[in-house]
Amino acid sequence: MELNHTLEAAGIRPVETDLASTWCNWLASGPSHIVTPACTFRPPTSGKLFSEKLGEPFTAEHQALTTSPGVTSREDFIQADMGISA
Repeated sequence: MELNHTLEAAGIRPVETDLASTWCNWLASGPSHIVTPACTFRPPTSGKLFSEKLGEPFTAEHQALTTSPGVTSREDFIQADMGISA
């Protein structure tokens, strides 16, 4: 559907609430699976993305990757003017 691209072109910064969707957007790739979009991502790939995109130290430890404060910003959600659910 390319909604994020359309929003960005209109000057709107989309913020994902789903970690796997965030990863797919960072890689500029489509989901690898319809239900679990990032099922093919391995911790080293995710750790590299976090390091590049969020400036966090590299880790491949699962817990650290899924609870990283840089992945989703509560403040982004609080300040959002609207939300879209599909």
